[in-house]
Amino acid sequence: MTAVNRQIGGPFLRLGLLIAGFYLIYQPNFWSSSYVPLIVTLGITGGCVLLLSPKDLSIAINRLHIFVIGVMLSVIYFAFRAKLAGNDPRVFQNIVIILNVVALVLWLEVLRKYFNVTSETVLTWMLWMVVVQCLFALVMLASSGIRAAILAKTATGIIQNQFIYGERLYGISSDYTFFTPIYHSLMGLVAIYLGMNHGKKYYWFLPFCVFIIVLNGRTGLITLAFGFALMLVKRMLSSV
Repeated sequence: MTAVNRQIGGPFLRLGLLIAGFYLIYQPNFWSSSYVPLIVTLGITGGCVLLLSPKDLSIAINRLHIFVIGVMLSVIYFAFRAKLAGNDPRVFQNIVIILNVVALVLWLEVLRKYFNVTSETVLTWMLWMVVVQCLFALVMLASSGIRAAILAKTATGIIQNQFIYGERLYGISSDYTFFTPIYHSLMGLVAIYLGMNHGKKYYWFLPFCVFIIVLNGRTGLITLAFGFALMLVKRMLSSV
């Protein structure tokens, strides 16, 4: 075993990787400029591109085509509903989600290539990040003061909407009402996939995914149900 492989199991390095992954996923913005998370993400993406070969990049991007289609359909659905309600469709902000996920996938590819972290291990870490988000959400549910302080930094552009402020916005993220529920629906599908293929223990993560979806945007439940149906159809076809 190499020195790098021994280091990857160290608690401090593992914690650092988790924090970096949490940032890439949720893009919390504690700065006055709303463009800082985007700039940081572009920087991380560029660094990952330099560390990967063209073949690595091609393989990583090819894995995302189904996700990109799903996000674009969700963007259209969200924009249609927003237009009907007379709200901002936020098309650009929601498409930026694709960049966020590309950055995360490239970061995961760097972990795989240089640190020999397995896909199952990384997905398990990401599921534990969902649990961490649920803990933040529970704290915010229990304390309106803490919730207000967090949202004053992370949701300055939408807290004026009294309906959304009163009904949603729990956890730490830069996009509570679209990315957060959609992403957690995808993580719910990951929990189901791992439960089907690697052990029933992963099903325990599913209630956490549903909990945070319900708090921030029930659109994610549609994505979760649709994705689960596709998984069942694919499983049935492969068994024929």
